[in-house]
Amino acid sequence: MSTTELQEFLRGNVVPEIRRQLGHDGDVRGVAGPSADSPAVCSLELAFYPTATVGSRIEIPFQITPIPCFDRPTVRTVAGTVFLTTSDADMIESKVVAIICRRFVQARDILDLFLFQSTLKGDSDTRVLEKFRGLSLSAKDVRDRLGHLDDMSSVHIREVDQIIASQVEPSVGSNLLTAGGAPMIWEAVMDVILNRLRLQDYHP
Repeated sequence: MSTTELQEFLRGNVVPEIRRQLGHDGDVRGVAGPSADSPAVCSLELAFYPTATVGSRIEIPFQITPIPCFDRPTVRTVAGTVFLTTSDADMIESKVVAIICRRFVQARDILDLFLFQSTLKGDSDTRVLEKFRGLSLSAKDVRDRLGHLDDMSSVHIREVDQIIASQVEPSVGSNLLTAGGAPMIWEAVMDVILNRLRLQDYHP
C-alpha cells in the first residue's frame, strides 16, 4: 500500500469513525521535512480536534515499516480461529529493518530484538542484507543509521529503561535489571547488529 493509498484509507475509515464516536473532526497528512519518509518508511500524522474548542488539536505521528517476508506464513490459532502471520525469523528480522529504517528508533524494537534474538536464523545476516536491497537502501543509508545509533546510545538506553519499567512484567523486568538492565540490553543488541548480522558490511 502506497503512502497515498494509506492516507485515503485513513481518511475514509478512521477519521469518520472518530467523528462518529467522539464528535471530533480530523485529517491525515504525510510528514515533510527532517521527519519525512526514509526509503523504507511511510511517515504520517493523524490530527483530531473538536470544532468548538480552540487549541484542542491532538496530533498523532506514526511510522509504518513494511515487513519483507522470505518464509511461508505461519498458522496461529486462537480459540479455534486460524490466523496467518509471519514466521518468527521474518518477525525478528523486521525489528532489525525497523531499527535501521525508522527516523525515530522505538525502544520496544530494541528490547524485542534482545528478547527474541534466538529466533534469528543461521543465515539471517544474508537475509537481512537482501531485505535492505529489496527496500532500495543505499550503503550510506545504513552507515548513517549505524552512526546515529552510536551517537544517540545514551538516549536509547534511557528509553529502554522506561520500557522495562512500564511495559514488562515485574518479574521479567527484575531479572533484566539484575542482569545489567538497559545498558546490557543495548550492548547485546549492538553485538547482534554489528557482529552477528554485520550490517556495516552492507552494499546494494
